[in-house]
Amino acid sequence: MTGAWALDLPGRFACDRPAPGLRGAREPVSWFDTLVVTTGAGGGWDGFDAALVRAGARAELTRAAGTDLRPRADLMLGSGSRGLSDHALSLARGDTLGGIRLEAASGVRDGSSPGTGALAGAGRDQYDVSAALVRGPHRFAGAFAHRRSSATLRDEAGEQTRGEGGNGRYQYRRGRWQFVAAGERGYDRMVTTSGPVATGVRIGDENAASLEAERDGGRSRLAVRWAWRDTRVRSDLGLVPREGGGTQWLGGRWRGPLGDGRLEATLGVGRAQGIGGVKMAPSLAWDFTGGPWAGRLFLERVLTPVRTDLAAGQAPFLQDTWVGGIEAAGRAVGGARLDARFLTGRTRGRAVLGRIPLEALALRDGIRSDAKAYDFGLLSGEAVWRWRHAAVGLEGFVLARDDSPLQPRVDPGRGGRGFTEARFTLFRGDLHVRPRLEAGAIGPRASEATPSRAIPGFVTLSAGLELQLEDAVVLIEGRNLGGQVRSQVWVDPSTGVEALGSGRELRTTLTWRLWD
Repeated sequence: MTGAWALDLPGRFACDRPAPGLRGAREPVSWFDTLVVTTGAGGGWDGFDAALVRAGARAELTRAAGTDLRPRADLMLGSGSRGLSDHALSLARGDTLGGIRLEAASGVRDGSSPGTGALAGAGRDQYDVSAALVRGPHRFAGAFAHRRSSATLRDEAGEQTRGEGGNGRYQYRRGRWQFVAAGERGYDRMVTTSGPVATGVRIGDENAASLEAERDGGRSRLAVRWAWRDTRVRSDLGLVPREGGGTQWLGGRWRGPLGDGRLEATLGVGRAQGIGGVKMAPSLAWDFTGGPWAGRLFLERVLTPVRTDLAAGQAPFLQDTWVGGIEAAGRAVGGARLDARFLTGRTRGRAVLGRIPLEALALRDGIRSDAKAYDFGLLSGEAVWRWRHAAVGLEGFVLARDDSPLQPRVDPGRGGRGFTEARFTLFRGDLHVRPRLEAGAIGPRASEATPSRAIPGFVTLSAGLELQLEDAVVLIEGRNLGGQVRSQVWVDPSTGVEALGSGRELRTTLTWRLWD
């Protein structure tokens, strides 16, 4: 299902347009300062760009007065078994009046080594530049990004992708008013080569623009947003007509107090070329607190037009999801943290795409619309106990969903994870040491083979050791310590049966923040 989640990287990157972007060349985690995950908000505000879950990763270009304003560099050096090599460097300088950031990363995995499974070699490289300027109530920001990635299977079928993108943003803030204007453009080219899959080319580009106005009324806020985007995708060097088209969305949002919490109510309307009629999406979210607990109730409609990369004979369609849920989090005695979440919904016109991890190959087979309504419910929870020198945690989920004639149950219906770790110091507190042991469990699934085959559940073990000295951190990880090579849900084109995963892996990563 498309539109299930989205990653927001505000003000920095623009290589996720057009969807699905170049996911084989993602940014290293060390490039970000904060991560915020939000569920059930924005269906009426984000419109056709909305998602059930949004993860926002940030690294501010400007810095507040009183913070460390020295230029800094973040260096990441990684290596591992089967020829894994991963490196990244970020240079940043900023103050209250502006900032600039330069970033570059590359990685490679050697597919000639045994035990790598159906996926053979892979590689990526990327660079980004972003800047911001603040002058009184005016703020200007812009970014440009370049990505390349490649991956191959054992039979040498593979993909080569390349993309560039840029964005610009202007923000004006004075008194209780704020205005924002933003524009963005992305371009990518995907090539599938050799093996049993015929060589093909997919070229996509997208332009987007938005305007926002917001008034802070003290206890409440009122905002309005207009958004436009135009997406075009063509395949096989233009032999297939260009798919896609333009969309427009107008949304309004109110935030204010309600009882022991705050209510956010949004409503939006829009049109998508190729999808008939005007569409409307409301959303409600109430964040509340009570004693040691904090929680969230939400209900929203998420609309996703699917007009590109369609399977043969598939007309453009609208994926329409109504979803509601509740989240609760609290602290108990003894340093424990407890979280629980439940969401349920129904999707009509669910978009279905094959699970082969090479997206260029999956998109060549195309997206299909599920004619049957798809009901789902997800219950998840987490409990973590932290003490001065140790921590223990458990988390798990249960997923209930309808069967589909288009795709078997490739996602597990249950799973969980548990960990234990210790924390202590050596050499008079200079060296911080954190060993960790983790176990993960995945329930049974079904493969995409014809006929589909049941894939049994399994338990896997991993271990890690983190060493920190001043601003340098070394992480040593061992994954799949049992070394079992397990079947995957997707089909290996060279064999026609379920692909095989990789065995035991060892990784070592050095992350070092260097100050001027």
